[in-house]
Amino acid sequence: MTDQTTPPWTERVRQAITPIAEEPWTAALAAHAQQLAARELVSVTLFGPYDAGKSTLLKRLLVENGTPVPGWLTVSGRRETFEARMIESGGLCYVDTPGIGADGGDEQAAEDALTGTDVLMLVLLPKLLTDRKQKDRVLSIVTGEFFNPGTPLPLPHGALLTVVAQADLIGPSPYDAPEEFAGAVARVRRDLDLLFAPAPDTDVHIVVADLEGMVGADPAPEPVDYEGTGEWDGMDGLRTALARLPARHDELRAATLVRFWSTAAAHVLRAARHERDRAEEARAESERDTGHLTSLERELDALDAAARAELRTAVREELGQLTQAAPTTTGDALRTAVRRRLTGTFDAWSARWGREVTLITTRAGAHADAARTRPGAQVLHDYLDDVLSLAAAPAPKPDGGVSPLNVLGMMHLFDSIGEAVRGGSRRSFDRLHGRAADAARTEIAEFTDARATAGTPAAMPPPGDTAPGGVPGAGGGTGGSGEATDTTATDTTATDTTAADTTALPPDQGQVSAPSGGEGVADGMLESGLEGGAALLIGYLAERRAGKEQKRLSKLRADLDRTADDITVAAAAEWQDRTVAPARTALRALRPPDTLTTAQQKRLGELATAIGALEDLLREPPA
Repeated sequence: MTDQTTPPWTERVRQAITPIAEEPWTAALAAHAQQLAARELVSVTLFGPYDAGKSTLLKRLLVENGTPVPGWLTVSGRRETFEARMIESGGLCYVDTPGIGADGGDEQAAEDALTGTDVLMLVLLPKLLTDRKQKDRVLSIVTGEFFNPGTPLPLPHGALLTVVAQADLIGPSPYDAPEEFAGAVARVRRDLDLLFAPAPDTDVHIVVADLEGMVGADPAPEPVDYEGTGEWDGMDGLRTALARLPARHDELRAATLVRFWSTAAAHVLRAARHERDRAEEARAESERDTGHLTSLERELDALDAAARAELRTAVREELGQLTQAAPTTTGDALRTAVRRRLTGTFDAWSARWGREVTLITTRAGAHADAARTRPGAQVLHDYLDDVLSLAAAPAPKPDGGVSPLNVLGMMHLFDSIGEAVRGGSRRSFDRLHGRAADAARTEIAEFTDARATAGTPAAMPPPGDTAPGGVPGAGGGTGGSGEATDTTATDTTATDTTAADTTALPPDQGQVSAPSGGEGVADGMLESGLEGGAALLIGYLAERRAGKEQKRLSKLRADLDRTADDITVAAAAEWQDRTVAPARTALRALRPPDTLTTAQQKRLGELATAIGALEDLLREPPA
């Protein structure tokens, strides 16, 4: 029970539909409902299998009401009705629909008409329903499951007229064997009761609309053409049932509006569930990408830390070994040896760890490339396309008239519900991000482009093939920690030894040049560190010559460690800029941005709430 402050059930359905299909589509639906409510006459829709005699029956009703037969209402041995047509007669509005089950038939147009009809005239063949699919469909309409699968909404008492319009085909002739004919009619009636046992509240009429097709295709028959069959043709009872309907206009129309909104809600609910499943799959795909890339980023962080630690140890070892140089080694020769030894260390270190970084980015690209074959990847792509490019599709607008076919012709609107629901994802995104929506879409567009090109050579950063300070990578220099031992080969000819070492260096490797584009902070730090390390070693060797090295050995070791740290920081900073940072950027480009995942979560919440509300409403429609 609802109090006076509770909106009507139909309004609550509209409120539940709006977050799913958004206002433009819901407004068009409401406009159809308003037209439906404004119809002056009770509508009666003739619905049933092809060749059941719907047009023949309608033709007779029109003639006996004194209504001219329209040109479109033809009767022949072939299929004639391809779309729903309407005509007013006897205070009612009749709608003739295409037959269901016809080859290439327009069953959708026939079922379309049921959405807004006040009364259903179900016209059947004497053999009733032999096709299983037809039988199930008709039973769903009779029971009301067609209008509300969860909680059936059958038509009100007297609003479902079941008519067998060709009773003269049952068997015995009503003229020659009236008693046998009556018995056959009774059997058909019992069969109908069994057929409709789930919903026995049907008004059954077994009639002879046109005995043996005597009127047939006559385009302008007269009432007299149907005389002589009134005692047994069953038409009087049908006309009496139809005559009661106009007085029930308000009651029947209220029930029609409930079925109308219930049918619409069922369509929207199916679309919402599909969209929820799609959004859930898209979110799961985003989470898979995020999880994998988070793992790779952590791996890159660990690799970066290990590389720095290794470099620090290597630099310390190189400087430590140089403390064993001959005391007579000159300053220039020692500077050259420091540069050469450390350059070789940097070469090998940068090449080794650059390859490790490249492996990580290559794995990221391979994962993204393989992910494109997963079903979820296409779902995510479609979802992103909706957010980025799906304009709010204008909902079909009803025209200004109140013709029953304007409001009964609903399927063009229902057919657009999927697009309307997808458009809701974009509008939800815009509401979430407000003025920043364009910037958020740009971020998502960049992510989409990165996904599209991931795995291609151009999409991945190059290997870390450049040593700090712009020194070529592995293979670019001949220096190495092993060669540096030449400077300590002897104490007696130290100057000659270091001179030989210097000439063995490749051209320009005695200088640490700035990277292309100008000298950076890291280059200055590296130069300063190299110079400081050389100065410490020169001082230490001078004290060795004076025999004082033991007094300063521990301090020298500490100073060299600090210098090694300074050199490591500078070298690692350049390597970070040249190798690690581009790799990190490449990984982050493939990570679904927060603007996307937040929007996905919000849309899923909106859909879950609206789906729950619709399910609750459809479980308890008004009686």
